[in-house]
Amino acid sequence: YDDLITVESCWPDAIARHCNTPNDPLWSSQWNLTPEDVNCEPAWDDQTDSDVLVAIVDSGADFAHPDLDANVWVNPGEIPGNGTDDGGNGYVGDVHGWGFMNPDGDPTDDCGHGTHVSGIVGAEGDNDLDIAGICWSATLLEIKVLDKGGAGTWTTIAQGITYAPH
Repeated sequence: YDDLITVESCWPDAIARHCNTPNDPLWSSQWNLTPEDVNCEPAWDDQTDSDVLVAIVDSGADFAHPDLDANVWVNPGEIPGNGTDDGGNGYVGDVHGWGFMNPDGDPTDDCGHGTHVSGIVGAEGDNDLDIAGICWSATLLEIKVLDKGGAGTWTTIAQGITYAPH
């Protein structure tokens, strides 16, 4: 009996998988989300969805972008196109956010930067399309404070931050 082995613990056999890596074709080019930086994959093993609301205070967003469209915030109190401040917050027509550069309820991106930032934060992941955001189901509230040249004033930035729900 000298060659018996003592077993300290055991568990049932199961399938082992590497970290949750999305199938989005441009994922491999997202160097900022790799293990050396943000290291999203281990977190995605635990959770890929959330009901978090993220205010993107930037140049707006492309609301038709297929990696963002499902995650765009919709103001529940606002009726589109009726010219009334239905939400009672002082902003008429702020269905998807507000454009402080215009100023109006159209925070559509005209320089691309806000769309890029929105994608990093909340692009839908594991959908065989473009990239994966940090939170695949974050709700994105677009607040446009920068113009088509990527410039804004400290006043528009402060207004945008103040507009964001607390």
